[in-house]
Amino acid sequence: MAGTAPPEIQVYASFPRAVALDADLNVDPFNWRWVLCLTLPLETLDALQLSLKPYKWIRYAIGVVVGAQGDLSSSPDLPNVVDYDAGLPAESAVLYYLPTDPNIGHTHITCGSGRRFARRRPRHFVGFTGRGHHYNMTAFKSEC
Repeated sequence: MAGTAPPEIQVYASFPRAVALDADLNVDPFNWRWVLCLTLPLETLDALQLSLKPYKWIRYAIGVVVGAQGDLSSSPDLPNVVDYDAGLPAESAVLYYLPTDPNIGHTHITCGSGRRFARRRPRHFVGFTGRGHHYNMTAFKSEC
């Protein structure tokens, strides 16, 4: 008899299928796809007690991965925002990160000196898979 998988929270984020360098992102819905970014075992989250409001912590963690502010939703199509004051669920859950950053479609930003530069994403990044933590954030380069 096969065992039941332990309950977990899976968090998906939307990423573009195609990106052109030095151009604004193509915001056409057909250019975007949902990618599983975080898998958080409920037993581990409960044991670590990283926050009194775990959904706020999950929103923060996925925001770091995506690089944009946003909200957690139980639906990929509708902004059905989760209750950030709620405790962890007893069963597995799937959440979707819906960016709310108005500048997410712009690939250029201006630093304090007024000089423009392209946003940099890490070249090497492996997320939390529930089997271990593997982050390499050393590939970021600041131009300001």
